[in-house]
Amino acid sequence: MRISLKLSIALCCASVVVLGSYGVYQLRQEAADLHEAVTREIRLIGTAVQVAVENAARDGQPADIRETLEALERIDPVYDVFIFDRAQQLSAHSGDQHLDLRMLRAATETATHEGHPILHFTGVNQLGYAIFAAPLRDGSQAMIGTVALVRPLDDAKRDLARTRLAIGASVLALIGALAGLCYGIGAYYVGRPLAMLLRALRLLRSGQSPPKVTPARRDEVGAVAQEFNEVVGALAEARMHLAREVEARRLLEAGIQRLDKLATLGQLATGLAHEIGSPLQILNGRARALHDRAQDSETRRYAGIFVEQTDRITRIVAQLLRVARRAPPQLHRTDIAAVLRAVVELF
Repeated sequence: MRISLKLSIALCCASVVVLGSYGVYQLRQEAADLHEAVTREIRLIGTAVQVAVENAARDGQPADIRETLEALERIDPVYDVFIFDRAQQLSAHSGDQHLDLRMLRAATETATHEGHPILHFTGVNQLGYAIFAAPLRDGSQAMIGTVALVRPLDDAKRDLARTRLAIGASVLALIGALAGLCYGIGAYYVGRPLAMLLRALRLLRSGQSPPKVTPARRDEVGAVAQEFNEVVGALAEARMHLAREVEARRLLEAGIQRLDKLATLGQLATGLAHEIGSPLQILNGRARALHDRAQDSETRRYAGIFVEQTDRITRIVAQLLRVARRAPPQLHRTDIAAVLRAVVELF
C-alpha cells in the first residue's frame, strides 16, 4: 500500500472523528434551538389561549371560546386546543380529535396539581408532540378547568432530518476533498521522491551507476536524498578501490606464477648443468683432442664442428643458469654472417 494512500486513510479516519463529532454537536445544537423556538412559541400562544378562555369563562360567553378556537385554527392549524372542565371531561376542542386523551389528561392533571402552566414533550427524542397545559381560573381564582395546547413536531423532525442530511453531505464532501488533497500532496512530496530513490536503488543493486538524486527540498526527504548521494559516492570510491586491489592482486598472482616458472626453470637448469655439463665437457675435450691430432682435413673439419656445437650447448646451459638467476641482460654486437655460416655448416 502506498504511503500517500495510507496518509489519506489516516486523514479520513481523523476527519471522520473530528467532523463527525462536530456534526453531532451541530445537530444537537440545532435540536436545542428548535426545542427552544417551539417552547417559546407554544408558551406564547398557550398563554394567549389561556387568557382568552379565562376571560370568556368569566364573562359567561361560551361562544367567545368557540370563536377563539376557530380563530386559532385559521391562523395556525398546526395547533390543537383541548379544554377540560373541573372533572377532567373534554368540553371543547379544535383540530385532531384522535389524540390520546389520557396523555392530555395526565398533562392537565399535572398542571392542576402544580397550579401553573407546564410544558411537556413526548415521542422519540421528545419530537412527537409539545403539550402546553394550564389551569383555568375564574374571577375569584377558583379552578374551573384546564386547557391543553398540542403542537405536533413533524416539521421540527423534518428540519432536523434535512439538517442531518446536509451535515452528513458536507462532512462526506469535506472528507473526500481532504482525502484527495492529502493523496495528491503525499504522492507529489513523498511518493515521487521515494520512487526516484527506489529506481536508483534498483540500478545500484544491478551493478550500474545510478544518477544523482537531486535534493530539491530542505526537509527530511531532501536529507535522505542527500545522504543517498553521499552513500552512492562512497560506494563508487569503494568499488574503484576494490578494482584497484583486484588488479594489484592479479598482477601479484601473475608475478608469483612467473617466479614459480623461474624457480622451476632454475631447478631444471641446475639439473641440466649437472647432468649435461660433465658429459659435455668430456665430449668437448675429446673433440678438441681429435681436432688437434687428426691427419686429414675432413676429419679435422668434422671435429671442429663437433667442438663448436659442444661449445654452443655449453653456452645454452650457461644462459639457462643466468636466466634462472635473473641476472641483468648484457648486450653486445654479433656477426650475423658468422652465425649463418655456422648453421649452414651444421646442416
